[in-house]
Amino acid sequence: MVFFDWRLTGKTVILSLMIWVLPSWTLGQVKQFNLTRLRLPQEVPANSVRRLLIDKKGFVWIFTLNNSFYRFDGHSVTKAEAMLSEGVLAYSTLRPHIDDQNQLWIGDLEKMIRINLNTLTIHPFTLPVTGRWSDKKIADITSDGQTIYLSTEVGQLFAGNAEKGFHQIVDVAKIFGVSSISRLAFFESSLYFTVANQGLFKRDSLGRVVRISISGTDEKQPTNYRWLQSDGTSLFAQDHNGRLVQILKHQAKHVALGQITSDWNLYPLQDGYFVRFLDNQTLILRLVNDQLVVTDRIATSTRHREDKSGLFLRNSLGVYQIGPVQKELFAGNQQLKAFNAQNISIRHIAQHRGTLYLGTYEGFFRVDAKKNARRLTNTIVYTSFADQRGTIWLGTEGGGLKQLTSHDSVRSVEAVNTLGNAYITCIESLDPIRLIVGTYQGFYVFDIRQKKWNRLVFSNDTYQINESKIRKLRKIGNRIYFCGEKGIGFLDTENMTKINTLPGLAPSYSIYDFLLRDSTLWLATARHGLVGYNLTSHKLKSIESRDSLIGKTVFNVLSARNYLVCGTEAGLSLVDLTTRRIKNFTTDDGLPSNEFNQGAQWIDGDTLYLGTIQGVTYFTVADLLTYQRKTTVKPILSSLLITNVSGGINRQIYNLAYQPDSIVPLQASERVLAFRFSTPPELEASPLMYQLNDQSQWIPISGNTLTLAGLGAGLNQLRFRYQQEINESPFQFRIAPFFYETWWFILLLLVLAGLLVYLYIRFQVQRIRAEQAIRTRISSDLHDELGGLLTGISLQADYLMYSENKEQHHQKYLDRIATASKKATSTMSDMVWSIDSRNDDWESLILRMKEFAYTLAETASIQPEFNIEGDLTDKKLHPQVRQNLYLFLKETVHNVCKHAKASRMIISLFVGSQHVVLTIADNGLGLKGHNVSSGQGLSNLRLRAQRLNGTLTFEDRQPGLLVQLQFNPKKLPVGVRKI
Repeated sequence: MVFFDWRLTGKTVILSLMIWVLPSWTLGQVKQFNLTRLRLPQEVPANSVRRLLIDKKGFVWIFTLNNSFYRFDGHSVTKAEAMLSEGVLAYSTLRPHIDDQNQLWIGDLEKMIRINLNTLTIHPFTLPVTGRWSDKKIADITSDGQTIYLSTEVGQLFAGNAEKGFHQIVDVAKIFGVSSISRLAFFESSLYFTVANQGLFKRDSLGRVVRISISGTDEKQPTNYRWLQSDGTSLFAQDHNGRLVQILKHQAKHVALGQITSDWNLYPLQDGYFVRFLDNQTLILRLVNDQLVVTDRIATSTRHREDKSGLFLRNSLGVYQIGPVQKELFAGNQQLKAFNAQNISIRHIAQHRGTLYLGTYEGFFRVDAKKNARRLTNTIVYTSFADQRGTIWLGTEGGGLKQLTSHDSVRSVEAVNTLGNAYITCIESLDPIRLIVGTYQGFYVFDIRQKKWNRLVFSNDTYQINESKIRKLRKIGNRIYFCGEKGIGFLDTENMTKINTLPGLAPSYSIYDFLLRDSTLWLATARHGLVGYNLTSHKLKSIESRDSLIGKTVFNVLSARNYLVCGTEAGLSLVDLTTRRIKNFTTDDGLPSNEFNQGAQWIDGDTLYLGTIQGVTYFTVADLLTYQRKTTVKPILSSLLITNVSGGINRQIYNLAYQPDSIVPLQASERVLAFRFSTPPELEASPLMYQLNDQSQWIPISGNTLTLAGLGAGLNQLRFRYQQEINESPFQFRIAPFFYETWWFILLLLVLAGLLVYLYIRFQVQRIRAEQAIRTRISSDLHDELGGLLTGISLQADYLMYSENKEQHHQKYLDRIATASKKATSTMSDMVWSIDSRNDDWESLILRMKEFAYTLAETASIQPEFNIEGDLTDKKLHPQVRQNLYLFLKETVHNVCKHAKASRMIISLFVGSQHVVLTIADNGLGLKGHNVSSGQGLSNLRLRAQRLNGTLTFEDRQPGLLVQLQFNPKKLPVGVRKI
């Protein structure tokens, strides 16, 4: 059974199909062909497919019978009208064509369009056809470089392109009447075409048209040709009699069909290969010495359908393509050598007596020096072992234990008892006369002398290891290590009644293979990659797919130099134990298959042999280290769905794969992107990974879709790759910024932030200065007003204490002390009141002013009058205004009561939003009575007015004096903190 791949890179698509191949028992290199099934979605049933084309990026364009067409990326299809417009459905898709510039041509003689697949843009055009045609269909279409050739059912042949237009180059109707030019092909710079019932013609580079003469053919009997195809070195055609014609540069001749009967089911492939479809099989033929010979047979029941872009087959099960298996091999000593081994699954490899033996599911083979294999038995051999005497023992599938004689014959082993149909998977020597055997049902010991089997029974088999599949045995010292589906352990050769397990391992892993390197057991596990177990510390370390190991399940592990070689279900991995770097290899590098077989391995010096499900590969570590893959698989970006986060219209882009270096512009609100990729089936086990901008790590992508949200404005770069590949696919897109993401807005925010910081610092500085000013003022007031009073009290007390005539001055000094104390108390009360912020309102100020004026006026027998006008709703009052306004009133009222000798005093206060007027008028002596001429009272009043940034005026009325203070409470002197 053979597993074929079809890759979606370049011009091909990777898909899968299991088919039976009749064996050819030669191990040399043979060109292989495969049938690959297109796994089409349900919306495109196989019986509706008319034609398929492959574009320059590897996408398959599917054209159906109902005139619809789709793009297939290996996983899903996209309708043409979704990528282009509804109008494309109006054009005929009977003869589509993709030219060398990756442009799709569809339509008929009445109207045609050219679709640029790189940009997904449509360009309609018309042909200069004559009026005699009645059928609008195009007979055939081909291209050579930038020139397109179209043929019609009425004998016209056009050449040109969409930019310069088309012109007629051949009109066979003028010679033969209305005849169809049915087939077109380019070969050796000439255009070959067939004319219905007239034969084969050639138009050379000079425009001359000649009929092709076939050697040995009667030119008077022109024929029809079913197809016309070039393989690069020759041009082939098949006439209506089924005969094959080969056209070389200077001659045309028939090809002998050998044992192949003439029929319609013969088609060219490439490089001289042909395919012939029969009812139950497909034959691959090759042109050897001018005769077709069969090189391969594929059992099929498919109907065939020809197409110029490749040979596609169709049956009720699906659509297939047939083509050669392309494998890249190394050259010389760097070659990753692989020999076919009949494309069969290799189960065991061993070298005995200098000869290589292969155990396969097709039998047991001996391989000679020329890599030719001879089958020794049809029995399936799982393992072989050479004991100390040189006897070679074979473990088989259901056939028990066998021996390989010196003449390479296989014979059964006679025994007293039998294992029945046990599957023997591994053999190891206990001692010179006993073998220990691992089977699908545990352990057995075979006594060579007594020819007797004994089943091992263990007293501590908690995990029922002896009832499970044993996959490998290896003797290390006096221990027999084993592994299987229940983990790993060992048996002590001195005590075979007990199973010894390794702490932390049994039965955590299902293990296929193991090896001991230094003090570490390296375990090939199922689904957990490669696990290292330190026998001393019992610590585990793993190497998994996230570390770039190519597969999750490891079937084989071999040690060479400072490397581990791992055969997995998805390819081969070379692990550097020093750097932990991993280099991976697949069928693209020449491996016969990506899936390896457990137990199929051998080391011969520097050469490592590994068996796969499709043959054997052998190489050295030096081969792997020096090899550089010429081509690698890159992810193909199938489409991009762009979501508008502001509720706008979402849009989808389909042509990104054709423009990998372009930068996609996005609007500011397009911040959610969903990328869809096309992944070939053989890489589905290797997850897609991506890096965004300056990320240092590659992040796995779940499935074939990556959704990114919350992207920032500016240029963004994504890089994609498969985990096991090295080449990356870059994609760049530029998101326009929102206004708040622009540089000028950010600069404005920085300026505003700087301004706020400046204002805050200035505010703090002013606050500190205000506090310092308050402290200075309090200190000054305490010194100026209280200091003098307290000094006076102290002096009066001293006079009283030390006066010689105490009796005479006693009362006078006590009166002075009492007066000074009252004044000091009043001054202290005023200072406390001026500092208390709870009094910072007009109501408190007016109450204090009235209290002082009424109290002092009463002592001077003056009748006071207090008038308040204006708006007092703005209750908040600056402390500077409150203190200086109160002290101004206090100083003025004190002068009136002490010096004016007035009987009446009128105090008026007008409060406006930007204007405050305090007026104090009396009916006393005027300026002379106020003693302002001395300068002390006037200076105090002017000082208070200055601190309020106000105007002070005096009006001598005779009798009386009017003192008025005007100021704006909103315009205090510089340095006074606003509140």
